[in-house]
Amino acid sequence: MNNAGTEDGIPAGLPGFRCRRCGACCRRHGTVRLSDAEIEDIAAFLKLGVYEFTERYADLLPDRSALTLTERENGDCIFYDAEAGCKIQPVKPAQCRNFPFFWRFSGWDDICEGGKDLKKRRVRAMLPQENEKSSSIPSNMEK
Repeated sequence: MNNAGTEDGIPAGLPGFRCRRCGACCRRHGTVRLSDAEIEDIAAFLKLGVYEFTERYADLLPDRSALTLTERENGDCIFYDAEAGCKIQPVKPAQCRNFPFFWRFSGWDDICEGGKDLKKRRVRAMLPQENEKSSSIPSNMEK
């Protein structure tokens, strides 16, 4: 992944985000485009041939431009497990690794645990600190 223009590998705009592996990004309808290298890597990880992998776990996009990971009827990624998380974590596609840094959906930080944490930290950072509150009270108002 190209981290140009980032600080410590985290793109500008989301410093402090840490993935909690909650799976929120894995449980949404949508496409996960696969490069040829990703297909080969995932197939090898699963100890499958490329053809067998694509037959079992990939679909052709409607415009026939690429393959995408199959999703379940409810929109979950075929490799997402509610208890174990991503079954292909070590070789998951770049599109998955890049969430939410290079793509995200509206309201992502309301359902993603890492996004919720980031949102809370940002709100706390905007609030005056407790010691600032007490120092801003005029001395004649203190008990």
